Amino acid sequence: MTEILNEQKQPGYTFRDSHRPTLLSGAYKLTSNWKVTVDQIQKISGEDVADFWVAGERFSLKPSDIQAVYPPEGSRGSYEDCLPHIALVRDTLPWERMATGQKTPWLALLLLNEAEAAKYKLQTITLGEYCRKLPASAKFEPDPGQEDSDQVQVIELSSELILALLPDTKELALLCHVRAKGGVNDSPESVAVVVGKRLPSHGRNTIHLVSVEGRYNDSGFDTAGQASCALISLKSWTFTCEEINHPETESLDGLFARLNSSWLQLPPSLNEMARLYLSSGCVPLPHRFRTGESGVSWYAGPLIPNPYPSPAARKATFPARSADDLLWFDEGIGMLNITYAAAWELGRLLVMQNRRIFASLQTWRRQQIRRAHAAAAAAADSKASHLPHIQRACPQTAPTPPTELTNWIDGLRRLRGIPFKYLVADERMLPQESIRFFSVDPQWINALLDGAMSIVRTPTEQEEHCQEAEKKLLNIAPRQRVTGALLRSRVVTGWPGLQVAALGADQQPLALYHSAQLSPSILLYLFVGDIASLTIQQTPETLHLSVEKHKQNSSIWPYIWKDKTKGVLNLTALKVDSASSFAATLLHRIQKLQALVKWQ
Repeated sequence: MTEILNEQKQPGYTFRDSHRPTLLSGAYKLTSNWKVTVDQIQKISGEDVADFWVAGERFSLKPSDIQAVYPPEGSRGSYEDCLPHIALVRDTLPWERMATGQKTPWLALLLLNEAEAAKYKLQTITLGEYCRKLPASAKFEPDPGQEDSDQVQVIELSSELILALLPDTKELALLCHVRAKGGVNDSPESVAVVVGKRLPSHGRNTIHLVSVEGRYNDSGFDTAGQASCALISLKSWTFTCEEINHPETESLDGLFARLNSSWLQLPPSLNEMARLYLSSGCVPLPHRFRTGESGVSWYAGPLIPNPYPSPAARKATFPARSADDLLWFDEGIGMLNITYAAAWELGRLLVMQNRRIFASLQTWRRQQIRRAHAAAAAAADSKASHLPHIQRACPQTAPTPPTELTNWIDGLRRLRGIPFKYLVADERMLPQESIRFFSVDPQWINALLDGAMSIVRTPTEQEEHCQEAEKKLLNIAPRQRVTGALLRSRVVTGWPGLQVAALGADQQPLALYHSAQLSPSILLYLFVGDIASLTIQQTPETLHLSVEKHKQNSSIWPYIWKDKTKGVLNLTALKVDSASSFAATLLHRIQKLQALVKWQ
């Protein structure tokens, strides 16, 4: 059982003050008293005691614990109006320990400007050294299994700077909240957010997520009269704050504005024949022939820049005996097109590297052959068809392919597991900060699946029956026209979990066919039908808090500063009484990109 307090709903998500676990991290003793009574006479009694420990993060966080940080790590942008934040996957984490005994969270964000970060650097010391730096009021107790020789990362700052930058006790509770998608029942999709109270300054900024466990009293951080204090840093990252409209800004609005939109193809050529191939998504690639000679041939992946098939598609027939059957020589330009031959060979390779699928395909093929033999023996014109055991041996229904096999085939249709080099053969087709649109070539998919099936095509008298069975297996799912987009940008790295939606020409939403993050900066989206417009927007979890709109409020702005020189805010000037109210007050608008697509 956990405790959820005070929430404010926004369209699509909910803010909550906190999500406290029933048991905080630490040591516990469980005592049970028992007795045995017979005929209302107590015969025996006793007491059992069990010690246990609720473990939790204390000195570091795993990458999987962090959903997002803002500003994005390593980015450049005009962030001078934004409060930094970190979103944590486990939404109880900030409340699993306490800064004081008043249910205040134990995590805080500390922002240092370039000069301060150069002066106060991150250090790696032992846990024993850290304990010796603590004042007696901190009352630090190590967890079971923690040794004095364990290493921790700390940042030691002057007490004057710490008191200026860290929130007071009341503000500490305001700066941690929970964001959940949808309503109350969506807790599994919620994240805990820790917000800083200092605005970035121009130049390089460094943020530390620090532990303030047991370091606070009723008024604020307790320095215990020390000249400097050491704080454990669980996570740190840097970013650069630029002036507004700086040419190198990497804010989400700036990145969206600079995103180049086009078809997935190479730039056009002056040669008329080459222009025809380039416009259909082909690229010239080195090709080594069986004879050892080398040349250059055309190749196009499954993602073509228009709905029309490449010239080689007219020549592709299936089933193919080998990849050579799918090579097409264009006499007009004197070059080979290896598009479908490459897809066919890739299908074979994907089966050979997956032993389970290979065995499943072999079993399925043998079942088809046995069924065909049994059906032939039980046919009316067969000499032994009148025998009862021959009739019993004939299966009444076709064998059902295993679910694992059909799912694997469906995954290939959705381009799961296809190497990126086969999707985008030339990096120039997808430059930095670009979005490229395409349709999926169904003949390429057919060649891929035909190559996969070819690996188990052994000679048999029942070849015709096996071919019909193959067609049924490959056509379990209805064929659909699929279009999509590839996004390559720092947006993918800095804003994980982007929400993407597509509308058709009738302004109706298109069903998402498949989506995948192919690399840290590349996203693939496939939709059923023709995309007329594509909308990309940040998720509620990555929405940042901004004081921009409060600048126009002359009655609040002069009083919002705790220290204007250092850029530290006085949050009590906002007159909010809860973390959810604070988040709703400073919430920044959702930033969107909308691209229109006209298929020709």
